[in-house]
Amino acid sequence: MKKALNEYLNEYQIKGLNLPKVHIFIPKDSNGKSCIKPNCRWYVYFYYYENGQRKIYKAYKDINRIRSISGRLQAAKNLKKAIEHFLNENNGRFKSLSNDTVLSFPDALRLAYEQKKLHWSSRTEKNNSSYLSNFIKWIENNEIEHLPIKAVEKQHIFAFLSDLKKNGLTNTSINNYRRFISSLFTALSKQGYITHNFIVDIDKLKETPQKNKTFDLKQLQDIKMYVKENDPALYFYLQFLTYTFLRPIEINRLKVKDINLDKRIIYVKTKTEQSVVPIIDKLLPTIEHLNIEQYQPNDILLTYKGYPFNWQIGEKARYDNFSVRFKKVKKYFGLGNEYGIYSFRHTFAKMLYNKYLVDGLTDLQAKQKLMTITRHKSISSLNKYLRNIGAFVPKDYSDDFTFDF
Repeated sequence: MKKALNEYLNEYQIKGLNLPKVHIFIPKDSNGKSCIKPNCRWYVYFYYYENGQRKIYKAYKDINRIRSISGRLQAAKNLKKAIEHFLNENNGRFKSLSNDTVLSFPDALRLAYEQKKLHWSSRTEKNNSSYLSNFIKWIENNEIEHLPIKAVEKQHIFAFLSDLKKNGLTNTSINNYRRFISSLFTALSKQGYITHNFIVDIDKLKETPQKNKTFDLKQLQDIKMYVKENDPALYFYLQFLTYTFLRPIEINRLKVKDINLDKRIIYVKTKTEQSVVPIIDKLLPTIEHLNIEQYQPNDILLTYKGYPFNWQIGEKARYDNFSVRFKKVKKYFGLGNEYGIYSFRHTFAKMLYNKYLVDGLTDLQAKQKLMTITRHKSISSLNKYLRNIGAFVPKDYSDDFTFDF
């Protein structure tokens, strides 16, 4: 692609030729169907002219590593789009770059993004699309968009992250940008566009996230009565969160088909795996009230309507809907930002832990039992969680002092 594009674009500028049309080559088997066997090599290609002769450029990248026709086709489309964008963006200014430098700073980022997004969820892609757009806008505002990707240095990334800090972004948000950009540089490093991903050497900023406080019993009772009467859909949502200990985003993924009433289990898709949680007696009436047998398997289970339907918005948007509704509840009761939807999960985890201790279980036994419910991976991670939500409160130790100060 290096010499080919240089030669082509040079002739384009001189002769006014049209930019090439990029195609996808899909090999066929003996039945005329798309083939993904080892000898069936897919690629993206276009024709160009070098010294007056017509030649072909082929790009394979990682297309042929994908084992499904649909996945391979999507990868080819993404590569085609990246090459088209590259040709269009570099028209008239690529000539000034040396032959050993193929991609400019923003073009390299776009190419890595197109390849990486094949492995992202829709929510992750939406977030990362915003990160990419903002980063490229910063690159253009600072007039370094012509900079070859191999000439990008750590100081450029430091400058971008520093500007984010000046603009008031939290350390968590800045770290998210750092993580995203680092993932693109890792991809570029693996493909040989750069020699090393130096962003991994940039230290993350210390994060101090806002922790949701737990409710007391009066607050729980008041909130329960209010949402039950004024927002039944939110009440169902909070019941699910309370009795399953699922995270809000996991609840937002639930579909009708994820509920198995015969086995009394819920199939849960987490960020990294598929797991199951039980339908306990306290949750069963809520599920039965939804009459899920009347709806389609792919209908979203918990919606703003209070019953399942094909809610065509993303997981984050569904969470935001319930979050906004709960903000109205907080406003009604005068609750501050230290309370949120996660406060319900924290409150009932603390409640169960203390109940197990009252029942006579040792500290370790109580935690081992709680782990199966909250789905923490280790005692140490559960310990940290319990400390953060204030479950560890020492008893009065006044009598242990041997001197009154």
